[in-house]
Amino acid sequence: MSIASCTPARSETPLKQHKNLILLRGGDRSYHPTFFSGFEAGEGPNWDLHISYFGETAPYLSQAMACSWTMDGGKGKFGSIHRLIEGRNLDLAHYDYIACPDDDLIITGPQWNTLFDLVRRFDLEVGGVSLNPFGYWEFNYMLSQPGLLLRYTNQIEPFALVFRRDMFKTVFPYMRMKGVDWGIEHIVGHLCTHPKGLAVIDAVDVFHTRMQRTGELYGGMKNVDEVFLGEAVALHQRLGVVRRPPQILGAVDKNGRDVNPRDFYRTIRPALRALRKWRGLRKVTSLSEIDEGRVVLRAPYPMRYRGARISPSLRKADPIISGAPVASPPSKVG
Repeated sequence: MSIASCTPARSETPLKQHKNLILLRGGDRSYHPTFFSGFEAGEGPNWDLHISYFGETAPYLSQAMACSWTMDGGKGKFGSIHRLIEGRNLDLAHYDYIACPDDDLIITGPQWNTLFDLVRRFDLEVGGVSLNPFGYWEFNYMLSQPGLLLRYTNQIEPFALVFRRDMFKTVFPYMRMKGVDWGIEHIVGHLCTHPKGLAVIDAVDVFHTRMQRTGELYGGMKNVDEVFLGEAVALHQRLGVVRRPPQILGAVDKNGRDVNPRDFYRTIRPALRALRKWRGLRKVTSLSEIDEGRVVLRAPYPMRYRGARISPSLRKADPIISGAPVASPPSKVG
């Protein structure tokens, strides 16, 4: 059965069944089927999904995956989202929160529900997922921290940003600018109006399955850092945005109490390190039981590759998914 024949009746506009929207730029190797996994009997999403598709045929969708999608092509993420909304005149006024994830993240349906619930509960202007340490990551402030619900910060890596509607409208004009895909975290931090407006959500840690700068939208470019980082720096200079290193400004623990991150980690750092490793590996096993299949994920303690399982429909040409040998382990920064 072809991917196209699995696709339910096509809708080109968001379904407007919920107050939260996931606006995904997805290609042929998109992991969006995991968004619909993990629900218990009687549970369901508190979000709608719209896929802006840049692949060859059509996104993989079973009959159970209720969503809308458009064939948009193009390169880049936020610039394409800007063209999608303006070019197709999409009306997003129905939604309170809008998420813009990458297509190489393994995120279950309950995780999406929790993410939207926490962003709403703490009235964040922008929230973002944390990363499981057994996936690919670059900056360690993005790693999920056991014992915490979230950490307030001055910037968030844009793997899966969730914008409050007013902040989405504020950021939207910048999405069309050259260099924004590599510099939006600094722009969002510059535009945020509240000291507790931005937060990394530790309660929702997801798997980043692909090495940085190797996705389909990069088109096999060899000098990615030089080109895109240069464009981002030029954009920030033109806008007067100061590029600052990430800084943790505060935190909320699992009991909902504000805590000082430094004091929190000073007292239980050794135990948390061990817990984070164990919890990350346990979640690999938990995800592996969702469906048949196999995926190879990086384990940075020590740096090696571990096997796990995932839906066979997601096994594409990606060597990470197919199990083909990888030339060298990804570098870790941070």
